[in-house]
Amino acid sequence: MKTYEDLIEFCNNNINKMRFSNSSDNFVLDTCINYLLNIKFKKWNYQEIIFIISYLTYQFMQKYNFTDFSVNFGESQEDLNQKSILKDVQGAHTSLYSYKDKKVSHEFNYGFRVFKNIMSSENCILFNGIHTIYHELAHAYQQELIRRDERFIDYTFEQYLLAIEDNYIQDLINHNKKGYQEFIKKYYLTLYRELDAEKRAIEYSIEFFELHKPKFLLEEDVRDYVYKLKNNYIGKGKILEPNKSNILYENNLIEKMLLKNKILLKYYPILSVAFDDTGLKKSKEKLLDEKAKKIQINKNNEKEINILYDSIININRLDEYI
Repeated sequence: MKTYEDLIEFCNNNINKMRFSNSSDNFVLDTCINYLLNIKFKKWNYQEIIFIISYLTYQFMQKYNFTDFSVNFGESQEDLNQKSILKDVQGAHTSLYSYKDKKVSHEFNYGFRVFKNIMSSENCILFNGIHTIYHELAHAYQQELIRRDERFIDYTFEQYLLAIEDNYIQDLINHNKKGYQEFIKKYYLTLYRELDAEKRAIEYSIEFFELHKPKFLLEEDVRDYVYKLKNNYIGKGKILEPNKSNILYENNLIEKMLLKNKILLKYYPILSVAFDDTGLKKSKEKLLDEKAKKIQINKNNEKEINILYDSIININRLDEYI
């Protein structure tokens, strides 16, 4: 008879071949996660934490049919056992877009701090560990959204903001590493993509515990912690009003980038809503005309279309006064 440890070892070795949509696979995977959360809670070893991280990652990516991804663990069990090693590594997501194949590939890297948090006996630190994993998964979801062609998805203003930020950040990463580091240090906490990832991570984490260990969310310290997180991020993770302190809306920055490198319009299809084929911003009249046409053929999404085009017009007006 197989033990839970045998099942977890099997899953760790085969999860890349398993499917949550397959009833047999799903039963085995859920049996393991429920055992860890309800029978062996907070007594996990290295391999069991590997399973928890893999479970969350593969379940999320398969749910949205994101097939091209890898999961890497930056610390060995030996490193984790050495208490003197307190490397400041948490979680990271990187992606690579192939315009030719119209696909995004994702890489997730989880380091010492994620393991340390999930291993914690303190409820809020443990919750934060799970939350970190979902934060990185949320970035993968964002990348998929901004890369999709409009023929397959109706654009929203949130996607537009994500595309603008990603466009600028990728340009810094490729051409100005020092500038990238300075930009992230100054603007990280106000970037829409980070606020959105936090909002999504909170919601995903709550959903995970509600499904597998609902009593955990009723613990007083967890309840207070989640309440504070919601207050900090849920309200802010809505559509943001651009302001003069955000470099991305200063001096027509994105327009200058597109005029210099028009291929970016192919890598970020949603930017074609606001910019023409040459990279120039569309006029207010042009945007209003396109908005009316979009609503006429897609009345079910009239609210989102109005928000998208009206917000872009407001950004353009802001540019004029900076």
